[in-house]
Amino acid sequence: MKYSLLIFTCFLLCVACKHSEEKVIAFVYDKELSYSDLEEMIPNFETQSDSVIIPAYYIDTWIQKQVLLHEAEKTLTRKEKNFDKQLQAYYESLLIFAYENKKVESLLNKEVSDEEIRHYYEKHKLDFEMRKNIVKVHYIKLPLDFKQLELVRHLLFAENLSSQDEKRLKNIALNHAENMYFENDWLLFDDILKEMPINTYNQEQYLHHNRNIELSDSNSVYLVKIIDFKINEAYSPLSVEKENIKNIILNQRRQALLKKIRLDALKKAQKERAIVVAVESESEKK
Repeated sequence: MKYSLLIFTCFLLCVACKHSEEKVIAFVYDKELSYSDLEEMIPNFETQSDSVIIPAYYIDTWIQKQVLLHEAEKTLTRKEKNFDKQLQAYYESLLIFAYENKKVESLLNKEVSDEEIRHYYEKHKLDFEMRKNIVKVHYIKLPLDFKQLELVRHLLFAENLSSQDEKRLKNIALNHAENMYFENDWLLFDDILKEMPINTYNQEQYLHHNRNIELSDSNSVYLVKIIDFKINEAYSPLSVEKENIKNIILNQRRQALLKKIRLDALKKAQKERAIVVAVESESEKK
């Protein structure tokens, strides 16, 4: 906004006076923006690294808001400005949400056994049909001029690597690799493609015909050993879906608890004879 430079100059003057009497940074009609108001508007104000730009943004935002509020107050009728019912409904919704959330968190059993997860996976296996190819890989990215490239290639692509050679390979990677991966988790093949210059229009065919991969660009050498893969016609492995299934089970428990909390509250009110229905319901008429 065109006022930012002027306002920000005022802001700098106010900073110098922050511990003296309160200074006003901006005026819009009968509204004032003080230094303390601005301080409350800016998250982590004291730690802002770009404090020259950020205050001007918040000042401009405040000005825009006050201008629109002024026009709204002038233009809307008293009836149009009455939001009592909406505010009450919103407050009641927040209140119920806070209560139910507190009750659920106090009652929810967050322990989900491996057996429960396995049972859910088997029962809902059709839900876990893969849409992406996944792989297990060991991967090293090295500088193009790395002197021990032949040794790393031999160790990584070996059929049966001894524990001593495996330790040697990982030690070289830790000291010299630009990037590496030696875990046994499933990964999306798409994520592997983002890491190296593999060009393929048919991932399935590529995975079927390539196990030991070596590629390079102008700066680096990429060595990849594909240990296993699953194409998108198969089911996503349980190990990949474990956390997702756990969250599904916990959500089911939350929903069951919510239903019970609401029913228990209703039964309690009925027991206390706190519910009186003056109009005959449709179900009672039948």
